[in-house]
Amino acid sequence: MALTKKIFVAILALTLIAVSVLPAAAVDPLIVETYKGTAVVDGKKDEIYNRVPSYKIENFTSGSTANTTGVVYTLWDGNTLYFYIESYDTTPWTGDIIEAYRCDCIELFIDLNNKRGDDFNYDDASYVQLRVNNRNEITGNNTGDQWILQPEVTDNVKTAVGYLNGKDLSEGYAIEVSFDVSAFTTLSEGKEMAFDIQLADVQDDNTVRAVQAFLGNNEKELLDTQWNTPKNCGATIVLKGPAPEPEPEPVPEPETAANEPTTPSPATSDFTLQFALFVLAITLSLAAVYYKKFGKYINKV
Repeated sequence: MALTKKIFVAILALTLIAVSVLPAAAVDPLIVETYKGTAVVDGKKDEIYNRVPSYKIENFTSGSTANTTGVVYTLWDGNTLYFYIESYDTTPWTGDIIEAYRCDCIELFIDLNNKRGDDFNYDDASYVQLRVNNRNEITGNNTGDQWILQPEVTDNVKTAVGYLNGKDLSEGYAIEVSFDVSAFTTLSEGKEMAFDIQLADVQDDNTVRAVQAFLGNNEKELLDTQWNTPKNCGATIVLKGPAPEPEPEPVPEPETAANEPTTPSPATSDFTLQFALFVLAITLSLAAVYYKKFGKYINKV
């Protein structure tokens, strides 16, 4: 009996050790359905974005001290990707920017050929990190210099910044991006690309990057590694067909005021006249019959 108990304990201990050294199960990436359609890059939300899915940016890194969140919408058309991002950052930073990443900004990570490699290879230009701050300055990392992007990127990217309250940064900002990827790949329905997006919120004296919120399904220890590890992108863009058409607006029925006289329709008027003539004819017929039968008595009176 004692031997059996020892064997059981030994097996249990080996099982626990084996489980502890197994790699954690991979989290399936968030699928970002990207429908076909175009938008005007002006920092304002186009109507078409109301007809496609939106995705929340709220997966915080460890150590985040605030709660800036956001949302992203995506489109594609031809060989161009479109992004409309809202950052609900109510602590705008407007001081000097010393390092490109220490600012209020969004960062896009796009693995255009979906390689999901183990490390960041500056020679592999198809993995693009694109940073746009709330001053509409574009920087990146895909040439090894955080301030410089390759001409194939900068020459084919358009960006715009908008204010969510229409006047200033106090209630957050929107960043809109279009990126013609013809220099790297071609787009078609069904194509997949590893993807992630980061919101950054700098506070205090521009030394505290207080918030780093990401989009995809990822464990916290993997967040903020997308910039040098493409396989850790927590989402996948999947190109879909045309965006759904807008629903037609219902046509309101005309209302009639309570004291406003109604004008009968021609059909109603015709029916009313015909019915009156019918009643008159019946009345005259009955009167003729009555007079014929009782007229002699009426005359004597």
